[in-house]
Amino acid sequence: MPLILKGEVYERAAEATAPAPAGTAAMSMAKPIHDHEAGAAHEHGDEVWEPADGWQRNGLTVLNEILTGIGFALLLTSAYVISGRAITWREGLFWGFAGFAVFTVAPGLGLPPELPGMPATDLVARQVWWIGTALATAAGIGLIVFKPAA
Repeated sequence: MPLILKGEVYERAAEATAPAPAGTAAMSMAKPIHDHEAGAAHEHGDEVWEPADGWQRNGLTVLNEILTGIGFALLLTSAYVISGRAITWREGLFWGFAGFAVFTVAPGLGLPPELPGMPATDLVARQVWWIGTALATAAGIGLIVFKPAA
């Protein structure tokens, strides 16, 4: 979270100093000039909503983490059912560790997160690398776990 907040500082600074796109000056001159009289409430619509610092940001972060956890739990449950193995708490623990290794540990070892405002490699190349790493790790774990008994 501290890295994300630091990255947002750089993004906001870059947005503030970015030159206006071509044609923007002509479009802004075409808009009627008006003043903000007392009691004339209206919105310009140019602003993008973002959560306020504090409880809004933290609450939405917690909600995001809960929904992500539910999504991973559903994926894990479907893989667990497809395997056809007996469901025990020990098996569930092993499957959870395997999922963590596949989706977090292995990709995180070779591909650091892309921070906002920092130059990084091409997005498509990063996604292909991440998917390839996750698939290779899942295949390796699957070969170890599901090997035929000798």
